[in-house]
Amino acid sequence: MSAHKSVQLEHVVDYLSPLEGEIVVDATAGEGGHTKALAERVGGTGVVIALEKDPIYFHKLEETVRNYKNVRIFNCNYIEISKVLKRLGIEKAGRILFDFGLSAFHIEDSGRGFSFKREEPLDMRFNPETGKPLSYYINRMSPKEIAEILVKYGEVKYASKVAQGIVARRKKSKFETTHDLNDVIAEIFKGPLYKNELPKIYMAFRIFVNDELRHVVKGAVEGIKILKPGGKIAFISYHSLEDRIIKRLKTLSCITPLTRKPIEPDTQEVEMNPRARSSKLRVYVKKEECDEEELLNCLSALTSSFPCSVHK
Repeated sequence: MSAHKSVQLEHVVDYLSPLEGEIVVDATAGEGGHTKALAERVGGTGVVIALEKDPIYFHKLEETVRNYKNVRIFNCNYIEISKVLKRLGIEKAGRILFDFGLSAFHIEDSGRGFSFKREEPLDMRFNPETGKPLSYYINRMSPKEIAEILVKYGEVKYASKVAQGIVARRKKSKFETTHDLNDVIAEIFKGPLYKNELPKIYMAFRIFVNDELRHVVKGAVEGIKILKPGGKIAFISYHSLEDRIIKRLKTLSCITPLTRKPIEPDTQEVEMNPRARSSKLRVYVKKEECDEEELLNCLSALTSSFPCSVHK
């Protein structure tokens, strides 16, 4: 399994600045890099609650934090953060972290079609035990539905042409692997345009299959809800759609941004971990309890028109 480097690790710890004895939630634990660093800061009297939704990746997390007695791990989606705290008898947390990035494991080792560089099943689910794979959708959806996904989630050029190409190809044989999809894209885009658009197409389909943006909204709402007044909540986003949602939190009166602009990785980190290049860290401080309905309406306005895989 490929080693995953935790993005902006020093920035996360410095800006969240967890205190000894504090309750911290790592809502997207992955392999546990951030989890370990936070656990070391809160000490033996504190606790870090780490959530990881991928059942296979969760086993890696188990290994990573095996010797950390102050870490509690849960194999669940971060939108269930309130349920986890309730199960533990905890009402509020002092620090919360969300890292919305795609891990090295998913790209290189999961075998689920996250990378266009490998021939793998067209799946793209973070949790293969829930929902349906990408192949299910693109073998059934109309050209209009496919084009809408590509435009709204990837801002893909000639999306209608791509959608029509997909529908024409599946009349001959169903889509099963990443190479099936790549072949269609290669017929439409040539040279640099192929290299530019292919990653955007994969990103758009991945966001759709996992309903990522609505999860970002729900995760942010749940996180702020269980954050105690005076507590800090951090979000690491990797593309403009995610960051647009998190940036909108600035409009709420119950929380305030800790920094005027998002924190970006330094040159040295990008050289060591190129995947960190697009990361943006935003940190907020909760001033007072928030109106949950106002919070949800504030963020949901950005995703209400987006395609959703849940109801397909």
